[in-house]
Amino acid sequence: AGLLLAAAAPGRAAGVTGHLDDLVSAMNARRDALAGDPGAKKIVKQLDKGLKILAKPAAAKTYAGEVKAASKVAKILERKLAAEADLLERMGDARDDYRADLDTARALLQARLAVPGKTDKERKREEKNLARADKALAAAEDAPDLAKELKLLSKAAKALEAYLGSGGSGGESGTWVISELGLASAGEGADLDGDGAPDNQLATLGALLSLIDPSLDLDAIDEMIRENLAQGGQVAIIQMWGIDDWNGDGEVFTGLMNAADTDGDPTDNFSGTETFDADAAHGQAPDGHPLLRTATALEAGGAYSVEYTGHAVEIGGFELPGTAKTVVEGTATPARNSGMIGVAIPVDALIDFLTTQGYEIPPAVAPLLALAADLDLDGDGAKESMSAAFLFDSVPAFVE
Repeated sequence: AGLLLAAAAPGRAAGVTGHLDDLVSAMNARRDALAGDPGAKKIVKQLDKGLKILAKPAAAKTYAGEVKAASKVAKILERKLAAEADLLERMGDARDDYRADLDTARALLQARLAVPGKTDKERKREEKNLARADKALAAAEDAPDLAKELKLLSKAAKALEAYLGSGGSGGESGTWVISELGLASAGEGADLDGDGAPDNQLATLGALLSLIDPSLDLDAIDEMIRENLAQGGQVAIIQMWGIDDWNGDGEVFTGLMNAADTDGDPTDNFSGTETFDADAAHGQAPDGHPLLRTATALEAGGAYSVEYTGHAVEIGGFELPGTAKTVVEGTATPARNSGMIGVAIPVDALIDFLTTQGYEIPPAVAPLLALAADLDLDGDGAKESMSAAFLFDSVPAFVE
């Protein structure tokens, strides 16, 4: 609910979110402070005008309506009250909150697109909404001022209205930390390029890696990954939520993100009871779940298969780019989540990984690694990334 204003000032109706409450409070306080100052009548008038906008029913009816009302108030602040830096800063904070909500809603819409069994009409409607939201969000990035940015965000909110604050909040949930990770054998992998065959180019590089160092082979990379998992302060988290039946559910949500070790002791990270810390920097959305998410079905025994794209995540020392498709095929129970992860690793990221492990890449070898790339992530016609497959296991964990 909105805050009550001083006498003679308009009241604000209950809003869809609380993102403007700090601003409204500050506008009220500023108005009260200037109410008896004859030289501040113009400022008070503009404050009243902004508060009236936020008090209109349209600002409380829909999420998009609230953001549009915020854009009108931002216009007043920027053009008529530019000296009120505190108010502008609070509007900027509200803008950040709106963006976070919209990122979550977009991720949810993208996840729902993966749900099987949709009619063509339903799928086309969701694809249209996603395209509209993406267009508005991209334009907002280049907006010349706060008012215009919020107006564009209101357009994105209109396209995402059905997904704001909804989706997968009911049912059971599971959170696991990846505790074991190792390279899958050649011939094992996920289809990352759509040709129907498993992709795992990294598993074929044994001879090429030995050119970097005679001691460097696939077993050595496996050991590096295990050490990164055991010693790293950042872990990889899998979450599932909205689960009605672990033994068969037509729609559940699942996601990947990173989290930080809260106690600085990596020896208990895989105890099954460890608590980790996550925030937006780790890829966590405002609803507490990963931004990198999708929807899937749980089959008998908890088997599932998902595809992710859109946000980067680090696993075992490798940063998986958000532009690449990540495929996870696994089996989930409350006590365990295990299976295979198919990923695309940019050759530059592989070189960086080996360099951080203390290996010097000979000038003649880097071009050979580039020639071994089998995936084109950026669509420029040149293959710059390498497919890989990892077998994983995970244990229960908590995230706060």
